[in-house]
Amino acid sequence: MKRLTQILAALCTVLLLTATTAGAQGRYRILYSTGISMGGGSVPIFVMEGDGSGASELFGQSFGCNTFEPSPDGTQIACYVPTTSSTIIMMGPTPTPDPSEKAGLYILSLAGEETRHIVFGEAFSPAWSPDGTKIAYFTNTNGLPQLSIVEVATGTITSLPAFKGGAYNPAWSPDGTKLAVVVTAEDRSRIGELYVMNSDGTDPVQLTENTTVGGLDNSPSWSPDGTKIVFDASREDASKANILMIDVATKTETVIVGQAQVPGYNYGARFSPDGGLIVFGNFGDFGIYVVDVVGGSIKRISMGYTPKWLLVGQ
Repeated sequence: MKRLTQILAALCTVLLLTATTAGAQGRYRILYSTGISMGGGSVPIFVMEGDGSGASELFGQSFGCNTFEPSPDGTQIACYVPTTSSTIIMMGPTPTPDPSEKAGLYILSLAGEETRHIVFGEAFSPAWSPDGTKIAYFTNTNGLPQLSIVEVATGTITSLPAFKGGAYNPAWSPDGTKLAVVVTAEDRSRIGELYVMNSDGTDPVQLTENTTVGGLDNSPSWSPDGTKIVFDASREDASKANILMIDVATKTETVIVGQAQVPGYNYGARFSPDGGLIVFGNFGDFGIYVVDVVGGSIKRISMGYTPKWLLVGQ
């Protein structure tokens, strides 16, 4: 009986994968990298089907992408090419942007038609607005990560109000009015807690409370209806993290993936376009997983890092 239950659960996951990645909104695949950079290195970018099949390389390591994000319509990728001195752990003075150097934020056309260099200098963790007109990101500002937004059409940059301890890894709400961000405590006792604020940086409200010294709530991703945020939480052991979901209105947290299901450091969770699935990575086995939000069944679909949904057809 137990075996039959496991088989039925696996079948439901496969059917959900098919329904989600080929639905009314268009067909979705998964972008990912085959390496991960914690500093100034670059990674190759691949794409595969929602079940892990049909993997192919989009951009090689030679281009220099460090972090990347597909546009909402699936036609472009925002790619940060790092400076030689860049590091995710922000230290030192603010670099002076140099238009002559390769480093910065690029917009890459998946059709191969255009490559645009829209931000010169550091632009970590790019996040597209839902309408595709803006990209939020963070930079090293006098030793702390701080947030900015660039207009895709014009390259105009707006710096958002600074947090005393720093803020990073922004994520837009589905209606484009809010940003979820990771905020570091001013005394550095807590590396990251989630806040939600207006998209212009005003009225920040703390969403999660990580009371562990050195604890980290990271990588927020909104549900399509804007009522929930999924994120990775490392609160007891720095080598381990669970995937949690929080209700934005009530701040009620639910464990989606715990150590009993996938041990190690689970990270980078992203809601599927219909909200039925969550894709995430695991640093322990270098795996990419998909979990059914309602049923809780989990499927490991591939090896790789930093998985993200990609629209490939309307």
